[in-house]
Amino acid sequence: MNPLKADTDVHEVTPGLDKLCGLSALPPELVDLVFEHTLYDKDSIRACTLVSRSWRAVSAPFLFSSLTVMRETSFDDFHDFLVTRPDIASCIRELELTQVPNGLDIGSPHAAVTPTALAALSANLPALRVLRLHRMWITEPLHGLSTPTNPVASRSRLKALTLHDCSNDSNSLMSLRTLHAVLASFPSESVSLYWLTIVDASDLSAGCRGSQLHIENLTLYHIHAPTPLFQYFRQILVPHCLRSLQARMENAFNRDPDFLRVLSEFLIHVGGDQLRHLELPFVVGSVFAPEEDDPDHWRILQLQTCSELESVTFHLHVPLRRSFTRTPRTVTSRHGVPISALLVAFLPHLPSSLRVYTLTSLDAYSLDHVQSKTILHLERLDDALVARFPMLAKVRIILRDSDWLAEYFQAILQVMPMCRQRGILDIVVCSEEQVSGV
Repeated sequence: MNPLKADTDVHEVTPGLDKLCGLSALPPELVDLVFEHTLYDKDSIRACTLVSRSWRAVSAPFLFSSLTVMRETSFDDFHDFLVTRPDIASCIRELELTQVPNGLDIGSPHAAVTPTALAALSANLPALRVLRLHRMWITEPLHGLSTPTNPVASRSRLKALTLHDCSNDSNSLMSLRTLHAVLASFPSESVSLYWLTIVDASDLSAGCRGSQLHIENLTLYHIHAPTPLFQYFRQILVPHCLRSLQARMENAFNRDPDFLRVLSEFLIHVGGDQLRHLELPFVVGSVFAPEEDDPDHWRILQLQTCSELESVTFHLHVPLRRSFTRTPRTVTSRHGVPISALLVAFLPHLPSSLRVYTLTSLDAYSLDHVQSKTILHLERLDDALVARFPMLAKVRIILRDSDWLAEYFQAILQVMPMCRQRGILDIVVCSEEQVSGV
């Protein structure tokens, strides 16, 4: 039985009903616009296919434009289905492939998927623009980091490629060779990597030369061992191709000089004056090294080379002593030096072209904490932002959704009067999942 047969059956329609329906008389662009608004409402689109033949012809491509396919092992049957039903395969624009072990060890050889098999599957999808791989065990290629034979080279590159919790084995580890095989098989404008643990950094330099990728937007969330990953992208990406970096590492408090140097080399080589949006991969907390509130410490990043940078995002974290009451919790910082001291020390290295400054995940749960001059001291940051960046259009504060939102809002409005008066203060509430990048 075809894996999608239940979704492909279409009932016969009443003869002559086409003449009663004006859809075929509408311009195709207008019809497409109508169906774009119901792209993820499969029930409504399925109902449209039953109205008339003309409606079916127009709506059927949207019924199959976005698919999620789940399998315990391989996707061979889905590949066979695409080969036998090119009419449906040509409609698929977004595809998510998910492995659901259902009792089968994800490390079992029966669950393995090769990069070549993935590329062969997608070769039957001429309209594919977005590909998401979720919880898949992808076997390591036999060869090194050299670009594999790409059966989809004739097709335009993807708009977005996502790898979420993918690995080589049951230990949730992924080698750079496997990652490169996937990225080279699916050239994409945007690449998002979530929950990866990178291993085998020793093969980093082997086979990279002459094999370059053009990625404009890169998202790296919850990555273990980020240093070899940044080194890999520095070697494999076309110089100055990156326009946006969104990053948050698993070891988010890693701000040692060696990591900052690797990050700097990456930003200079692949970003430079083309980088527009930067989300720094580390967290700024109330515990930091003595030299980190000195502007000279951050000179190592050489962000002045990103002369056209428009937005920057910092992740904040204030360690709190857990309590089951709503009383203010005790917070301590390094010798009374507030978090804003580090943030202000960073400002001289940002270009004057900056238009959006974002602080996210502000973990302070009382008015006293936000107002404190020894914990956050946001008044100091407020003054420095307004004085240094005349083109600044927005200062965005992203808060976790919690029971203390009223206190959050009130406190921030009081401690950032300059940004509020200029009308650039924007307070946003996000869920825990949105803040965590899940």
